[in-house]
Amino acid sequence: MNLAVDEFHQGKGLGTTLLKHGIQTAAKKGYKTVEIGTGNSSINQLVLYQKVGFRITGIYHDFFIRNYEEPIFENGIQCRDMIRLSMPLSEEQKAQAPRSAPTSAARQKTPRPVAGGSSTSCARRADR
Repeated sequence: MNLAVDEFHQGKGLGTTLLKHGIQTAAKKGYKTVEIGTGNSSINQLVLYQKVGFRITGIYHDFFIRNYEEPIFENGIQCRDMIRLSMPLSEEQKAQAPRSAPTSAARQKTPRPVAGGSSTSCARRADR
């Protein structure tokens, strides 16, 4: 599944609402984990996913180089790698997730990234 919000409508909470709805639906259906993949150049998406609670779990190096004929540029950066993120849904999975204390920098309000660009790959997969 792909999730994308038209550039004109970005920054209004629509992506967050859609993402949270998808997470709630997966949880109701009994899925244990939701996984997302997006491009390394998808700065706004990476911010959104982490704010909602996803954690980076891996990088598929050169994914977009190998799978797309034309180079993809977003935010002035070539999209090369797929960044994988995951969110545990079940209590069992949440208990197994690594924990770390937030730093003082993480607790500070971060500036909102400049809206722009479209989602290059926002495939979302829930595993039972």
